Amino acid sequence: MELIRHKRKDDGLDEGLIDHLEQAIRPSTARNYNNIWSKYESWCDNESVDPTAYDIKQILKFLQAHHHLAPSTLNIYRSAIGSVINKLHPTRKPIREDPDVVVFFRSKRQKTTTIPSLQQLETWDTDILTRDTIIRYDEAKQPQGLILHIRHPKESQQKTTQLGVLQHDPELCLVRCVHIFLQATDQFRT
Repeated sequence: MELIRHKRKDDGLDEGLIDHLEQAIRPSTARNYNNIWSKYESWCDNESVDPTAYDIKQILKFLQAHHHLAPSTLNIYRSAIGSVINKLHPTRKPIREDPDVVVFFRSKRQKTTTIPSLQQLETWDTDILTRDTIIRYDEAKQPQGLILHIRHPKESQQKTTQLGVLQHDPELCLVRCVHIFLQATDQFRT
């Protein structure tokens, strides 16, 4: 990220604006990108090549040297390298759009077998869910809406979604479905 800062300074941007632009990237992402860029620089030094050059073959060789990593990790590597290279060479096509890079990642995804985690294997029993959504419930206790709070989202801050009741078709109403599901599974969650 320091190379990007120097490039912006060379482009005539003042320190305040550069600081503001750097806040677009989270500190953890910046640290991760810096670590990856250091690995890329070390690899380039060993290969006697310029890490700042716009050289797709060189980037692909680096990614291939780390082929044992997961596709998602390699994609982060590509993003980190691309963030610097694309800033240093703004008139060139972004790294992610290069046909060879696209094919590299397609091939990597096809060759990679992912074993689902226990959490991914644990799903709702659709038979119970279907059975319990058909049960008629007391009209006086009819839910009016549903608010979902996602406390540990993949990114960013806590997220909230508010859903209303579908009056015209109760069988398709997600609010009623969740209400019945929670009632039916209460004994399993206590």
